[in-house]
Amino acid sequence: MKAPRLLLDWLTSLPPEETTYCKRSANVHKRTMHPKPGPSAATPWNLVQFRLALICLINLCLLIGLPASAQVNTGTLSGQIENASAAVVPGATVTVTEQTTGYSRQAQTDGDGSYVFPELPIGQYTVTVEANGFETVKGTATINVGFRSRSDFHLRVGSTGQTIEVTASGTALSRDDASISTLVTKDTISDTPLYLRNWDDLLRTVPGVQINRYTNQSGATSSGRTGSFNVNGVHSMQNNFTLDGINNNTFSENVQGLSTESAHPSVDVISEFNVITNPYSSEYGRAPGAVVSINTRSGENHFHGTAYEYVTQPVL
Repeated sequence: MKAPRLLLDWLTSLPPEETTYCKRSANVHKRTMHPKPGPSAATPWNLVQFRLALICLINLCLLIGLPASAQVNTGTLSGQIENASAAVVPGATVTVTEQTTGYSRQAQTDGDGSYVFPELPIGQYTVTVEANGFETVKGTATINVGFRSRSDFHLRVGSTGQTIEVTASGTALSRDDASISTLVTKDTISDTPLYLRNWDDLLRTVPGVQINRYTNQSGATSSGRTGSFNVNGVHSMQNNFTLDGINNNTFSENVQGLSTESAHPSVDVISEFNVITNPYSSEYGRAPGAVVSINTRSGENHFHGTAYEYVTQPVL
């Protein structure tokens, strides 16, 4: 005799929460549980794929919109143009020209009379300011690696055919940068007697630096580790080296390569280097130690070279 057959068409609808339905037969009792809908239910795979694709698209748009700038090996020049009564001069033309290479850039002052030249190659520049109804003013500005220089000018009423030469005296206080840094120029590098011609020894002149007591020499185990120094008590592995704006740090975590620098340039190719101890701006931000930004020499409009004799006789 067959068991009575139950009509279960109403089970196709969504069951209420915490409801159990049973299907009975003559010899078998089978219970079917419907999962409780809610946050714990699994998310459909197509929805997961959509969310991942949306996140990737947003990240791609952000990366495309951001300017790609390396860690700086240049400098910035900014300032404000005013007239004799200390009123700002908008629309003035400011031209900077590098004295040895002839590299030139031009900008207009904003409504508040300010101008800015970001990412200028290091060097000595001639700054020319021109405006209608005012005399032309010329001055000089020095751009160093990682520095924010400032040159303000005051214009006098007159014709543009008249030119006034402005000579700066002393070092002006940088109002646009709060970083504590020490610049080592090529004159200091060339005039200082360096044992084994290693420029790392000049780091001793930077306040707050405690360098290895042994002279550093790249690739020699007997002479210590290249670039091994502490700044304000921070471990030497936390320093950040850049060479012409490129990351120059090793990937070793225990300095097995005897150097925290990936490439150790010769003392003859260095134009200058800047050691920023604290606090530095966000474009560096890799490590809490010092930032050592090295800039190599570039070509000029005249021939030049270096000649020296290296004598290591112990009797001398």
